[in-house]
Amino acid sequence: MKDGIVSKKHANLFLNFSWLFFFNYLYALYKDLPDLAICTSGLVWFTTILAWTANEIGIYRYIDIIAVQIGLWYQCYRALNASYKYQYYIFTFSGALSSLIGMYLKYINKHLDLSAYLHVNSYILSNIGSTFLYSSTFN
Repeated sequence: MKDGIVSKKHANLFLNFSWLFFFNYLYALYKDLPDLAICTSGLVWFTTILAWTANEIGIYRYIDIIAVQIGLWYQCYRALNASYKYQYYIFTFSGALSSLIGMYLKYINKHLDLSAYLHVNSYILSNIGSTFLYSSTFN
């Protein structure tokens, strides 16, 4: 893999942590939540793998960005009636904030390693939030 949007080292880091979405996909299926499994964790896992394998500004990157947005907003909607909605929102929005700070550090301050770790942190926090959502009971 050549250097692209990020270095090979960071792209591989993102690829490795992308598997968190796959495990959450399996957990959502186990909890009999196929809509959340497919529309969110499964879709994001698939598009994230494609995007970081390509590691370039192109169609896979834009599909991934759209998939993440669809997944986020759909989960936010479903969380409105979830028993663990507050835990979901706290972890998910902390993950989004981590991603935003990481983008700032990458594009404004050029702190590439810290930016990459914050991006991975967004994967971790959002998956913890998803786990709370999938563990919820729904009204």
